Amino acid sequence: MQLGYKQGTILNFDKRYISRGGGIPALLHQELWIKTDDGEEIHVEIDHIPYPCRRGHSVSVLLHKGEPVGIINYTTASSINLVSVKGVYVEDSSISL
Repeated sequence: MQLGYKQGTILNFDKRYISRGGGIPALLHQELWIKTDDGEEIHVEIDHIPYPCRRGHSVSVLLHKGEPVGIINYTTASSINLVSVKGVYVEDSSISL
């Protein structure tokens, strides 16, 4: 299992609703750009679940094989499990984010 994390700061945050027409409720789509402490930029997309964050917040991105699987926001004391949001399969189901 290749798990890791990177700490950093939210550089940019965009939240929008995508209309599907026909009276169907719009979908929430959020995008985050995080600059890690080692200078890397990580792009994260979150759909359907509101996640409280804004530019300048201190975060850690949890990674599985280089892909974001969770975010911890130290500024708001909140976290999100992207595995359950995206339906990504992680080999070890005992992992708790």
